[in-house]
Amino acid sequence: QAVVWYPPDTEATKKGYRSGEREYRNAKTATPYEYRAWLDITWDTPYAAKFVLETFLGLRPDEVCNPGDKAKDEPASYYDFKTGIFHVSPACKTGSRRVQAPPNARVMLEQLRREGRFIIKPYHDLVLLHAKMGYASATYDKQPRLRERYPLRFHRRLDPEGRVIFVPWGKWVPKIARHTCGSIYFAVTGDDCGRTAGYLGNQSGTFMKFYKGKVH
Repeated sequence: QAVVWYPPDTEATKKGYRSGEREYRNAKTATPYEYRAWLDITWDTPYAAKFVLETFLGLRPDEVCNPGDKAKDEPASYYDFKTGIFHVSPACKTGSRRVQAPPNARVMLEQLRREGRFIIKPYHDLVLLHAKMGYASATYDKQPRLRERYPLRFHRRLDPEGRVIFVPWGKWVPKIARHTCGSIYFAVTGDDCGRTAGYLGNQSGTFMKFYKGKVH
């Protein structure tokens, strides 16, 4: 099957959307090559399982690690290896829901379980992790040694005149994994906005505003 991905929407890249203290670009998504880099870098780290869940199931970071609320009798989020379903805690932003893991994610999560590496823990040093992947950051720009050890990565593109140009990946954008997952799911379901919004735990209007891009 062909890999489908959504490039950043032209109009969306001009407008930033603020979520708490984090700012990201609407419809910012990744290429299959970036997906591969994410897995290569995180696979041998304690963040492998968390990254797979966020990247292939489109889960929010706080959904993956949510401990629940004992006072309200709300259980923690958890992944069921038998069914391949991730159960999002009722204590999360949009309440409880069940997210079915795609076949490739189930294989990776099962492999991590067999190796005793299925660990769910919050990220610690994201700057170093993103630098290894090939993304820039404010800290990255200020540390020459970091730049020398982990050079930036580039997309190979053609300009309007057909000449080959190299476009840097740029800075890591919060929720890029979730946005990409949503865009791919949208394409796989035949542009079914309702199903995609439900899979991501969003309203259809929210999905149309922040996630829908253009098929490339």
